[in-house]
Parts: sequence; C-alpha cells; structure tokens
Amino acid sequence: DTVTYTPDTGYNGTDTFEYTVCDNAGTCDTATVTVVVGTPPALDVVDDTASTPEDTPVDIDILANDSGIPADGTLNFTDPANGTVAVNDNGTPDDITDDTVTYTPDTGYNGTDTFEYTVCDNAGTCDT
Repeated sequence: DTVTYTPDTGYNGTDTFEYTVCDNAGTCDTATVTVVVGTPPALDVVDDTASTPEDTPVDIDILANDSGIPADGTLNFTDPANGTVAVNDNGTPDDITDDTVTYTPDTGYNGTDTFEYTVCDNAGTCDT
C-alpha cells in the first residue's frame, strides 16, 4: 500500500502526520512522517529567438529557457503577422513542460516576424 500526501492549496511549510502499522498478531508500531512543502519556483517566461530560411518551418523549444513551468499549466500564443504557429505537445496534452512550437512563415515571406506566448499555472498566475 502507498500513502499520498496532498497539502492544502497554497500551503507551504512543514507538516507532519502519524501512521500505525499492525501485524496479524495485533502488534502495532507508529511512526511520524515530516513533509516539507516548499513554495514552487516563480513562473518566469523569457523571450526566445529563432531564424529559418524562407519558406522553411522551424521548431522552437520556447520553454527551454523559462523557469517555474508547471506541468498542469496552460500555454497560449498570439498569431504572428506573417506566418503560423502550431504547438507540439509531444504526446502529453496534459503536461506543457515538454511542449515545443513550430513556426511556419508565409510563402515567400522573409523578414522579422513575432508572436507572444503566455504560460499560466493552475492558480491563474501568468507570464508572457
């Protein structure tokens, strides 16, 4: 059997609980478990750059230089003016930490194009 500890939402600090195990003869022993619940790292989304030849899509690991990315967060982006962006969830649609994007420039376009992405955690904290 296993025990799963889930702290109250927003809790950080030290918490303890006891458990008792008994054998078939009725002999029991009790132990105390101490759990240190830390504050998750702050969400920090950092700008990225990429380049690609004309008419050639480019894969961008936009989260590689970011920190505090929650697995159960959300990833949204604006459309670039001169191309499209598609998310590759790497087969894990409920975990954004391994997501990348593919930027595809419009046919014949060359120059600078931009899009913004926003990451939010499940508490509603977002960074762009």
